[in-house]
Amino acid sequence: MTEKEERQINEIKREKFKKVWDVASKALKGVDKETFNLVKEAITKATPEIPDVEGDGFADGELVYDTYICPYCEKRYEVDYEEYDYCPDCGQAIDLVNAWATDEEIEEIRKEAEENC
Repeated sequence: MTEKEERQINEIKREKFKKVWDVASKALKGVDKETFNLVKEAITKATPEIPDVEGDGFADGELVYDTYICPYCEKRYEVDYEEYDYCPDCGQAIDLVNAWATDEEIEEIRKEAEENC
């Protein structure tokens, strides 16, 4: 699978989880707040999110991004050594493929995903 295809799949997952949340939130009307919040947290964590990345060094005059941060619990992980699909600390689905994509690439992928959903 190419990197672009993997990006598209992750964006399609995000779009589908948004639709799941819309249906679930309507179905959960009238349930207690604790149950509602548990379902919301489960759907949120299952939706792949793009982590923030940061770097602290340079190579050949370019900043080297060597750390990514879980978008849910903010735990830091080392790129190339700790690459997880889900945060080991909190369970948040992580979309590492799109972490280094440009805004234009992400927007293009989102448009394609919306067409395919």
